[in-house]
Amino acid sequence: MERDYSYVAAELKPEFIMEIYKLLGECGVQIPKHDLHSTIIFDDRGIDRPLAELHPEREFRAFVTKLEPLGDGVVFHLTSPDLNEEFRRLRDAGYQHAYETPLPHISIAYDFDEYDIMALNSVFSDWPGKELVFWKADYGWKKPKG
Repeated sequence: MERDYSYVAAELKPEFIMEIYKLLGECGVQIPKHDLHSTIIFDDRGIDRPLAELHPEREFRAFVTKLEPLGDGVVFHLTSPDLNEEFRRLRDAGYQHAYETPLPHISIAYDFDEYDIMALNSVFSDWPGKELVFWKADYGWKKPKG
């Protein structure tokens, strides 16, 4: 598989992934088919090589502000000086963000209905204000050829 370097993302650390999966299982919501991550910058020009790499040893701390639907997913919105600083560094290295402003978030569910939203709000009701920690994900997303 070819790599797509248009996305630079930080992966959620394993202990937080396990906690989210446990709560998703408790409320009967399907576990995401992707890594739990926060995309820091997305450049829609089709970048074929890294313009800059995410700091390999750095941890990025973020706080959950709320849970809500966003596009086709349910996300935790995040506030994070660390992620914002990394966004600026990547932009300064040549990435052009495809959206007007960064929107730090982590998608936790897709293909949801009203019941799923109620269940998610119930099991994650105490998560606003919770600190999550991200680190360097496998750099460059794999995309199928063709």
